[in-house]
Amino acid sequence: MKKKKFIKPDNLGKTEKKIVYVFLFIMLLIGYFFVDYIVSTKKEKNFLLATDSKIVTCQVTRHWHTHLSGNIFEYTVSGKSYKTHNQNTIRFKKGEYFKGIYAKSKPEIIQIDLTSPILSDTKYFKETLGKIQKTDANSEPNSVLFTYQFLGENYKRELYVENANIYAKGKSYPILVNEKNPMISYLKREIE
Repeated sequence: MKKKKFIKPDNLGKTEKKIVYVFLFIMLLIGYFFVDYIVSTKKEKNFLLATDSKIVTCQVTRHWHTHLSGNIFEYTVSGKSYKTHNQNTIRFKKGEYFKGIYAKSKPEIIQIDLTSPILSDTKYFKETLGKIQKTDANSEPNSVLFTYQFLGENYKRELYVENANIYAKGKSYPILVNEKNPMISYLKREIE
């Protein structure tokens, strides 16, 4: 006795099948052009930043969180302000500054170096020690987590660094703490 196959017919006529095939073709075409646009935009950005760029100071204006996390940075070029979203996992504090490189011919194209914090006013930063709790040399950029005490309060801070391998877990390193907002601190050797 043969087993019966229970395959249902698709119930589409010839015209309906043609419509489905045309729709699928159009969707593939749109996908191709979207990917091509993303790749060419990234190539243009990399080319401009490598050949026609200038350094600028970028200020954190807020943190955003939707399906991706990141910070919003603001910077000024020739009197005009620009904002950019930077996708990253560390929540920086409003008013922190980082080095950015923008394309001179298209100032809206920028790359922010999250491993290069800039002290806004050095007179408000005091030196103390921070103890490394965790390092991550496998992420790009690398990151470290450290704890510290300032004016009797305990704080925890995670930062991006050029090379996490130079920091040992459990060891203390000099840090600079903002006395106006002690949640803002930096590893001293990471400051330019």
